[in-house]
Amino acid sequence: MKIQIKSVADLGMLARATRNSNHLRLDDVAGSANLGPVFAGDVEHGKEIVQLGVCFDR
Repeated sequence: MKIQIKSVADLGMLARATRNSNHLRLDDVAGSANLGPVFAGDVEHGKEIVQLGVCFDR
């Protein structure tokens, strides 16, 4: 399935929905990706200043 992501908010909603559908905690996902939980939360909330390169480099 292809999902079109047009904004940081779209990416955040997809990340959160995927995490929730897999019954995962935010800190567990962040740790698995070698990210801090605050950064992972910022991504999920669509925070505009998130460095998206970090998301794709992991």
